[in-house]
Amino acid sequence: MALGILAIIYIVIIIAIISSQILLYKTNTKLENEGIYFMLNIILIFILSYIVYTSLPTNYAIQKILSLVWSGLAALAFMIKINTNKTLMIAKIMLTIGIAGNLVQLII
Repeated sequence: MALGILAIIYIVIIIAIISSQILLYKTNTKLENEGIYFMLNIILIFILSYIVYTSLPTNYAIQKILSLVWSGLAALAFMIKINTNKTLMIAKIMLTIGIAGNLVQLII
């Protein structure tokens, strides 16, 4: 029963990640919607990092630090986006790396 619920949660998380990534890279969005999708991805990274961090035992310190690195990557992408819009694609790629790293760490 519990593993079935966990599988459903994983499926919901994967669907949320795929849809947020599609919306992030969609080219014909308005400028104000682009910021919303960017923030949605940052929030998703923070939620996934929190889930990964709290699901690991205390003696897995390196994996816990790695989950915090993904959040730091999202914060760095946010700072890059705020400073200049010329490097927006770099910030989007950093978000994609952060989400992919969190997802891999969550499933493994």
